[in-house]
Amino acid sequence: MYRLSINMALSQPPWEPSRLVRNESCGLYANWAQALIAMQQWAKGAVDAECSVGIKQVRNAKAWWRRGRCLLEVG
Repeated sequence: MYRLSINMALSQPPWEPSRLVRNESCGLYANWAQALIAMQQWAKGAVDAECSVGIKQVRNAKAWWRRGRCLLEVG
């Protein structure tokens, strides 16, 4: 369901404020990365955590931690 939510957030109409789209997609990518960590899919989790960090670099400690955890596990 996270993947569906991400697709919905990214396909919002162009008149929606871009800040709203960024905030929604940032959280969804971070949560999806956590779900992938739980399934031990480290490479995919690192990619989605990186997407979250790329969208919102400031005050996104959970995504940074999740990305680091995935990279540590991958080696």
